[in-house]
Amino acid sequence: MDPISALLAGYLNAATQAFDHMDLALRTEAIEHQGLTVTFTHQQWRIREASVCEGERGDVVRLARCTAAAKDLFRQVCQALQANPRNHPDDPSLQRMYCSAAARYRPTQASVEWAEPVEAEAQARQACRLAQAALLTENTPETRHRRKVACEGVKRD
Repeated sequence: MDPISALLAGYLNAATQAFDHMDLALRTEAIEHQGLTVTFTHQQWRIREASVCEGERGDVVRLARCTAAAKDLFRQVCQALQANPRNHPDDPSLQRMYCSAAARYRPTQASVEWAEPVEAEAQARQACRLAQAALLTENTPETRHRRKVACEGVKRD
């Protein structure tokens, strides 16, 4: 390799390392933790909160478990980096990133419980209210009749 090419290759390598050191590129991480795959993206040493467990958004129960695991992961990585500092130039930035996420990230809260059986009277009141709401948007003989039928046996509040 000629000297100019070697110089340019060295410069390009140094620039690439500096770019990586600044964490300018958006990066996606997928880490197994508590039996779940916790995914998130980060850029400029900040975890993007909206990206945490993004693939679980369709199922609120799985999302809640995943985001709770993510919060614990951030806490454990923060503690590990604090307890075992290495002599790597990215360690202080990594520590700030994970410790900041451990302190600030709020996992999704969700719980699923069995609903109490609804009494017949409460169901009738609900049907009456829905019929009244339908009448507000569409005042036709048919919706007036539906409201009359739905509200016949309902006691007034």
